[in-house]
Amino acid sequence: MIQGLTDVEALELIYDWKFWARPQQLPPDTDWSICFSCKGRGSGKTREGAEWVRGRAEDEDPHIGRRIALIAETPADARDTMIEGVAGLLTICPPWNRPDYEPSKRQLTWNNPNFASYGAIAKVFTSAQPDWLRGPEHDTAWADEIAAWRYPDLTWSNMVFGMRMGPDPRVFATSTPKPIALIRKLIKDSAVVKLRGTTYDNAANLSEKYFSQLIAEYEGTRTGRQELLAQLLEESEGALWKRKWLDRNRGMVELSDLVRVVIGVDPAVTKTATSNETGIIAAGLDYAGNGWLLEDGSGWYSPKEWGDKSIELYERWDADEVVAETNNGGDLVVDNINAAAEEQDMSVKVVKVTASRGKRPRAEPVATKSEANRIKHLERMPDGEVPDFEQLEDQLCNWQPDAGHDSPDRLDAYVWAFHRLMIKPAPKPQPMTSPMVRRQSSKWNLN
Repeated sequence: MIQGLTDVEALELIYDWKFWARPQQLPPDTDWSICFSCKGRGSGKTREGAEWVRGRAEDEDPHIGRRIALIAETPADARDTMIEGVAGLLTICPPWNRPDYEPSKRQLTWNNPNFASYGAIAKVFTSAQPDWLRGPEHDTAWADEIAAWRYPDLTWSNMVFGMRMGPDPRVFATSTPKPIALIRKLIKDSAVVKLRGTTYDNAANLSEKYFSQLIAEYEGTRTGRQELLAQLLEESEGALWKRKWLDRNRGMVELSDLVRVVIGVDPAVTKTATSNETGIIAAGLDYAGNGWLLEDGSGWYSPKEWGDKSIELYERWDADEVVAETNNGGDLVVDNINAAAEEQDMSVKVVKVTASRGKRPRAEPVATKSEANRIKHLERMPDGEVPDFEQLEDQLCNWQPDAGHDSPDRLDAYVWAFHRLMIKPAPKPQPMTSPMVRRQSSKWNLN
């Protein structure tokens, strides 16, 4: 058949993705809004995403594929993989309809008036700056390697709110799975179309040496199950916490039964595109010696915002003290919390803590308490709402202290709070000022 093609026909065949793709690389010809290609490393996910975007840009419908969002973890990831990579858009688009790339504008433009893609514009966005997605409207989005996104939930929600353009807005997500809330949500959602596959499926298109090395090193291992077979594991290998501990240790506590409540704070000193989140955790200790996770108020805040949020939780849970890490910011951290308290005409006890050793020695005893069923996570807030602990629990079950990565901020605040309550606890308050007496008159009392 190929021998009988003209040169033009042969060139067209080279760029005919539906001819070359494996069936499991093509989304179904049905009415869907989100398609998630959840596959192993080197399985061809980038090619799938790029070809899908190209197909939208070349769609004959003038209302489809006009405004496209390309979302990666960083601008460099978008450039090196989604745009200029070996399977990126500049590589896979045919020479007669290849987009113009303007790096300074973070933009690709299809300008060939002889094709339906005339007027199609693709803009680069990153998870490091999720607010960039707040304003623009799109009808097409390619979300690449979402498991590696810095702020996956915020980036995803901002993207979804902007998918309001045209008659058929669609999102194509690509990623190797990791046990984060967003990926678990997409996999469980029956409305999301899933494309599954492994590294083995694409072996014919990989370097034989590369493929052999991968198999020799990772086949049969936990890492191999995740990275090669694309299996969603409940926690990372080497993580100090296990998800089964967290799931079995959920319950309810009367607030009048808490002998102490502290607010753990791991602050970020700035709010920029590259700054960390501020961990803000409310935790309590009951008279039986059990720790309770009460609320996760963590987020991406400015110093003023996290100071106000810390005081908000302090007042809500009638806390005894704020335990604040001062490695970054020193006394300015304490001053910021006190300033927020003064605005509310409150006085707050702030306990300064510093991380003088590695994070593992401080985190391990807290994880041991969780394994021993001594730390429980609240099932429902006093007002009846289900608390959102997903991102915190993802961090607990994914941080690998031996991998050399910094511990995430929600986890740090969690560890500081429970370390203060259960490992090196402060003296219990005197009976005259017992939190039990004080909390019985609290608006949060459940009796």
